[in-house]
Amino acid sequence: MPAVPILRQLTTCSDPSTVVITRRSRAADRPLDYQLEICHRHRWLLGETWPGRRSSESAGGRCGAVLDFRPFESVLKSHRSNWLGPLTAADSGSSTVLRGHALAAALHEEVQWLLDCKREPTGVTVALHHAAAIAEATASGVLPRAEGQRQLLGALSVAETLDAASRGA
Repeated sequence: MPAVPILRQLTTCSDPSTVVITRRSRAADRPLDYQLEICHRHRWLLGETWPGRRSSESAGGRCGAVLDFRPFESVLKSHRSNWLGPLTAADSGSSTVLRGHALAAALHEEVQWLLDCKREPTGVTVALHHAAAIAEATASGVLPRAEGQRQLLGALSVAETLDAASRGA
């Protein structure tokens, strides 16, 4: 069965993209790992974290849009190491793939860290708290694994976009 992409939004920029980064997959069941569109102003986001073929040929989509076809664990690792780890400044094992209750606990710790720093819940902390609740429900068997994974990545994507909005990215 082909992978269903997760739509991520790394910026809230409304400018059209000027560069498209495409990373081809070696997996037989999916031709792409991801496709990221970015404008000239936000090219600093690329760094070393988004390797792939860079082209301006199919540019013009929304800046910051990512169609991510990678498996759940890879997308989760990307969220935790490239965005959530730096955001919380917490070393919660972001390079390690966490599962089940350990993942829920790590997300709860990151929410608490944000609450301790910000003193009040923000959209980011609310979305992360929801992601932690989804991880807990999935680990406990309340949600089927595949459905829990989809919902978790959706909640993390919302939190990532809200964070971009709060930073003016």
